[in-house]
Amino acid sequence: VEKLKAALNKDTFFAVRVATAQGLQSIHNDDAFTALQTSLAQPDARVRKAVVQALTSYYSDDAFNTLKNVADQEGNPEIRTSAIRAIGKYAKPELMNYLLELLQSDSYGHAITRAAIDAMRSQDDPSFVEPLRRALETDEAKFTSRGFASALGVLGHLARNEDSKIEVRTFLMQHVDHLKRNVARAAMGALGALGDAKAAPLLESYVVADKESPDAKAAQNALNQLRKQAAPPMPAEVNRLRGDVSDLRAQLKQ
Repeated sequence: VEKLKAALNKDTFFAVRVATAQGLQSIHNDDAFTALQTSLAQPDARVRKAVVQALTSYYSDDAFNTLKNVADQEGNPEIRTSAIRAIGKYAKPELMNYLLELLQSDSYGHAITRAAIDAMRSQDDPSFVEPLRRALETDEAKFTSRGFASALGVLGHLARNEDSKIEVRTFLMQHVDHLKRNVARAAMGALGALGDAKAAPLLESYVVADKESPDAKAAQNALNQLRKQAAPPMPAEVNRLRGDVSDLRAQLKQ
């Protein structure tokens, strides 16, 4: 590990330093973590990115604190977003306000906000639902179409267990006829994730219109999700009875 750390910090060729960071990641022990943690001050962004990416594979308080510092202080947006997404997997109470602050941030392509939304999905906390819905409602123009489409999916996922889904369902249904069809199909998928059967008639209308179109396929997938979620779970007694019947049939054949 010490030799790899030396190469990571002293080798003159960036590709060697990138490969070294990846090698330390594959070793994945405490010594390798320390070597990566103490090697973040890389002048080459490509190497810094590799070091941060390696650190995201660890799960510990030290890893969280290190990645949080990167998320706060890193100047390269691509590296910063990697750190933001990674800290989303941690159950830390301070992340609630932190991610909500990032939700209101401005960056090129709204990249920082998109990373925060991905972290919210990892948090899987329905408290994010209403702030996220409001942000998508007011700031759509700041997103790329791909980023906005992805955020709709996160919204549907986060709200799936809410008692009242009216506002989220209404918001998503308003985007099913979006001029950007990737956004429209993402809204359909989000409705499927949301699991509100009241969205079914709208989705069915797209299936009936043209069963072979991309829109119809997206709508059908969403409907399949809705029906799967609506189906009552099979009672354990029924499953046991089926097993007994299968065993009996097997015995009769012998």
